[in-house]
Amino acid sequence: MEPAELYGDVKNGSALNAHQFIYDSPIHSDVEAKLRQLLIRLAADNKICGIQVCAYKDGEVVIDTAAGMLGKDDPRPFQLDSLFPAFSVTKGVAAGMLHWLVDTGYGTNNY
Repeated sequence: MEPAELYGDVKNGSALNAHQFIYDSPIHSDVEAKLRQLLIRLAADNKICGIQVCAYKDGEVVIDTAAGMLGKDDPRPFQLDSLFPAFSVTKGVAAGMLHWLVDTGYGTNNY
């Protein structure tokens, strides 16, 4: 796919249309088409700057959409392969998994 270009200003969402805000990629389902319309409305109301959504059902992609820009100070457009700074997100996931293991009976005695 070719790199996306974002035209206009996300802070002025009413000036945007689907071709300016949504990354040009195939629509995989009716749900994705509805999601894209929702994203455009959220941008028009200044609720989002940029977003990426991907969902699978039964092993098949049903949603794969990117819209907007990377940040208020980074006007590059979101793309399907945009990276996110995750920093310390894994700490919460690791803690949650540890709690789940203890709840299911797999305690520290099993090490």
